[in-house]
Amino acid sequence: MSGAICGGYGVLERRIRDCPTENAPRRMVGSFAAYYGWTITCLGCGDRWQDGERGERPFARGWRQRSIAHAEKLYALALSGAAARSALHKYVRTSL
Repeated sequence: MSGAICGGYGVLERRIRDCPTENAPRRMVGSFAAYYGWTITCLGCGDRWQDGERGERPFARGWRQRSIAHAEKLYALALSGAAARSALHKYVRTSL
């Protein structure tokens, strides 16, 4: 996932959304970083999206399993609901 370029993830949010790849509701984790926007990863298929566009898929064996494992770790740390929105508003106010 992107986000490590400028010192880590700004805000992590978890939610259930429809995965465009699988056409089914899935657990997803998203990170928001100032000047980069949202990066969202599906915990079902491992695909990720940046501002609505599907991210590049690496040409490497086992990338899906690694992507899903990484997303599951982030999902465990992520906030949900009102706590995530509050953290996002605070992050945006202090980073811009």
